[in-house]
Amino acid sequence: LKGADGLVRVESTSDAGGYVARVHFAPGTAPKDALALAEVRAALATPLLPQAVRRAGVRVSAERK
Repeated sequence: LKGADGLVRVESTSDAGGYVARVHFAPGTAPKDALALAEVRAALATPLLPQAVRRAGVRVSAERK
């Protein structure tokens, strides 16, 4: 997601069962646009991930605060 329009920061956590990246966009960024951008970037990165990760799946969801 580096270089994405409106991207402010990315926070990540991981454990034995998974990885979570929380992507924060600037105020005023349209939520639908931010979600679409994250989905496209995740889809581009998925083929580069290890097969076990691809099998487990990559999921993108939105959370508003």
